[in-house]
Amino acid sequence: MGETNLKLFLRDIGQLLSGSVNMAFVRVDLTKLPHHCRRDRYLRMAHYTLQEFKSVLNAKVYPIDQKTIILIHDTECDSFASMILDKLTSFFELSPDQISSTLLSSYSFRDDRREILAYLQQLTRKLERRIERRIEDETPSKRPITVKECAALVEMLDKSSPSGLVRNQSVYAALSGNAPRPVFTESFVSVRDLVTTVSPDADFLQSRYLFMHFTQILDQKMLKLYGSLEEQQFDFTRSINLNVATILTPEFQHFRDTLRSGLAARYLIELQLTDIMVNLQAAQQAINLLEESGFRIVIDGVSPEFIPMLFHMQLQASYLKINCTSTADIEQNAPIIQTLMAQMDGCEFILARCEKQNHIALGRKLGFGLFQGFFVDSVYRNAKKPKPLKINSVHTHRELRRAAG
Repeated sequence: MGETNLKLFLRDIGQLLSGSVNMAFVRVDLTKLPHHCRRDRYLRMAHYTLQEFKSVLNAKVYPIDQKTIILIHDTECDSFASMILDKLTSFFELSPDQISSTLLSSYSFRDDRREILAYLQQLTRKLERRIERRIEDETPSKRPITVKECAALVEMLDKSSPSGLVRNQSVYAALSGNAPRPVFTESFVSVRDLVTTVSPDADFLQSRYLFMHFTQILDQKMLKLYGSLEEQQFDFTRSINLNVATILTPEFQHFRDTLRSGLAARYLIELQLTDIMVNLQAAQQAINLLEESGFRIVIDGVSPEFIPMLFHMQLQASYLKINCTSTADIEQNAPIIQTLMAQMDGCEFILARCEKQNHIALGRKLGFGLFQGFFVDSVYRNAKKPKPLKINSVHTHRELRRAAG
């Protein structure tokens, strides 16, 4: 199953989970068939045979890959699994004792949502790896960063003030016919740019443990910086990116405890969706701690294909950023985005990475009220520039003639 089809499956399953309770979810693992049934041509024929459930029962059939098929139908779980098993048994002419108990995994949308969600998390990580591999194939190859280079970056942080590394990019309310209005400003440090200063050919993301180690240290530096700000230095509401693990450290608790009264409300904490998915239990604990401490939460890094994961994670957030990876991706996922908006009532949605005018227009059409990206930045800057003085050339020439006369 290609990357595009996997995205479609994740989109569809998210919509089904959000609106249906009496449906059966059956995963067929063809690797559990007897060895003589696992030849490629037999597997292709099995795929074709199971596709008949589309026309006969109006079921949804998804070939995840060559050896895994998922079928979904609006019926009782056990009866649907029995129909699939009978079909495979008949097709391969197998006796009951030749059928593995793990050939089928059946779940009820009503009773087994947690198990379905766990499987969807696996598929989402698989999709993420596919996207990463595709990006690696499309870009010049880089080597993983070394421990020595990571140590050099840490030393650089120790010797310099992190304030000089901070970039700011605002989130705007972009109203039709009016100039964008900043709502809050995201302050962040570009780790990629930092790595480039040390080793242009190194890639941090290929060394995940070093990346997490470095960003944890960076988080601690930023907490010290922001914790030292006085109230009069807050001319805007600021959002900062932190790891989930950082929220549960003594350093963050110290930052929280030493903030002047009322300043927590001026901070928003941005958490990456992929970081949340690594350990959902720890993420929920971190979110609860942030809410109890008066911080507002932004969930960042949500690409359209990851939206189905949000339906049943029950995350609490003030804002959620959906990346505008492309106009086509947003248009294709418009129904599931709007379903998520309706479900996460009270959460404001931000369309991020807006690089073109049509991104803003599409976002407004879908119900987005907030936007972030280089395009909306440029619109705001241009609106803030003083307008050039219009000179009446006729009047000027007349004055010149008088002066000369």
